[in-house]
Amino acid sequence: MRYIKLIACRVMLREVSMIAATSDAVVDVTWMPWGLHDKVGELSVCLQEEIDSINSGNDPHTTYPRRGRDFDAIVLGYGLCSNGTVGLRSEKYPLVIPRAHDCITLFLGSKELYMKEFTENPGTFWHSAGWAESGSELSQDELRDAQYKQFVEKYGEEMAEEMADMFAEMLVHYSQVGMICWDEFAQVPFMEEAKTYAQNYALQRSWQYREFDGGSSLMRDMLEGNWDGDRFIVIPPGQTAAPSYGDDIFKLIS
Repeated sequence: MRYIKLIACRVMLREVSMIAATSDAVVDVTWMPWGLHDKVGELSVCLQEEIDSINSGNDPHTTYPRRGRDFDAIVLGYGLCSNGTVGLRSEKYPLVIPRAHDCITLFLGSKELYMKEFTENPGTFWHSAGWAESGSELSQDELRDAQYKQFVEKYGEEMAEEMADMFAEMLVHYSQVGMICWDEFAQVPFMEEAKTYAQNYALQRSWQYREFDGGSSLMRDMLEGNWDGDRFIVIPPGQTAAPSYGDDIFKLIS
């Protein structure tokens, strides 16, 4: 039986909770707030602080294994996520990260399917059950203003204006909302609410709405310790990873 410490974005709460409840592994979860990857540098700082706290043996968010057993690894429920996981390291435990650009890969079920949908359905703004619970309801103008305020704090008004305009320009290229659906949640009443939320999100922006079949296999293997090198990078204690800019997404560095 594996003992796994998971640090994950709250947007995965329903999916992770379902898998953890039926897994042979013991999974101890720390939930991170949604949207950290939208704030430049904040995701990396918050994740490293949590990793360091776990390593210390005194993390208030962690229930440590008893009877002399320790965690097999710290698993990150993130992908590359705008380089938010680049440079992270644990001095005590192996660090496991899915070879994914972002959480959409985990919801769809593989990086190959992610690339297929990315190629065949450009301009898709992805939604999941967790997005309906945790995501932003701001309009495009409100999103732009929120980003501007964050950039001002870090970079000053002149650079913030340019960066916020670039962010707003990215939104212009979206044309549809893609709702990712898992078979396991087909009969869950909340899914209808989540779909309605996504439909309204699309309607407010004059986008199309479309549903996509996702899959739980990648997330399940992430939580059960099936960490093959094609789908996961396992970073030994004291080492870290950088972007590979290839299909493997990450590469190890000393």
